[in-house]
Amino acid sequence: MYNQYKYNNLNKSIGYYKLSCDKNYDNACINLAKIYAENFDENKTAFDLLKKSCDNGSFLACENLGIYYLTGVGTTKDINKSIKYFTFACENNISISCIKLATLYSSSEFDMLDEKKLIVYIINLAV
Repeated sequence: MYNQYKYNNLNKSIGYYKLSCDKNYDNACINLAKIYAENFDENKTAFDLLKKSCDNGSFLACENLGIYYLTGVGTTKDINKSIKYFTFACENNISISCIKLATLYSSSEFDMLDEKKLIVYIINLAV
């Protein structure tokens, strides 16, 4: 739905997504966050919308929060919170989060080399 309105009437789509997000339709909040981040560079607003959806139980929103915490976009960079949200999403079958965790645990960038955890998340991908 987002792409359908993207080029036709962005303001109209924002209005519809706001109405739906206010009624706790998590996918609407996620799409609205994407609009704010991509079209208006309002990363804090996008972060807040994702946080709301994640708190409501949206695994996809939690995966996106992990990215925001990892990169420090829209919030303060926090690797531990990033791992928390990636782990929650991975444990709930959002496979891209498992990949991100495996990448983090195989990298020396954050001083997180951990072969045991790496293997766990790779196995999660295979299941």
